[in-house]
Amino acid sequence: MERVGNVASRIEKANVLKDKSVELCNVLYSATRDKLFREMDYPKHKVDDIFDLINGRAFKPVDWTLTGMKIVRIQNLKHPELPYNYFNEPVESKYIIRKDDVLFAWSGQIVSLGAHVWNDEDAILNQHIFNVKPKVPMLSRFIQDGFNALIDEMKTQVRGLEMFNIRKQELGKLLLTVNPLDEK
Repeated sequence: MERVGNVASRIEKANVLKDKSVELCNVLYSATRDKLFREMDYPKHKVDDIFDLINGRAFKPVDWTLTGMKIVRIQNLKHPELPYNYFNEPVESKYIIRKDDVLFAWSGQIVSLGAHVWNDEDAILNQHIFNVKPKVPMLSRFIQDGFNALIDEMKTQVRGLEMFNIRKQELGKLLLTVNPLDEK
């Protein structure tokens, strides 16, 4: 039994080290991404000039159903394993999100601000999230990294005390580096 306990203890220590390594890698990636976008020698464009920002639909809890299409909320972007709400009625096509769409959470706790690439089935976009639609072809991952590289700048633009949001007109004025290889 002592041997099993030793193995279990080593596994626990390995898991702690793995979690710390993942956390450090994420910090390093973010810092490198931010520096790259700040220092790239490519044109910068206002977000409004290169993207359409489509806000999600406002749902009330009484709208939720047990079946239908997933409603993607901010919590689902940060934690896709959490339960989804569903909606079982037709919605305008502008609220439908598809694989590889870039979704930007613009409201909530400051840690909620951020861009995510949707990699799941078609779903419905909830309010407080923009579907970021490029006006020229760009890679989804490039858009995600570009928006996330702007987070520190966005934090100076947010409003609110406990719940934060960045208004569309403020976000639209921010400058994003655009790699000419992504422009077609």
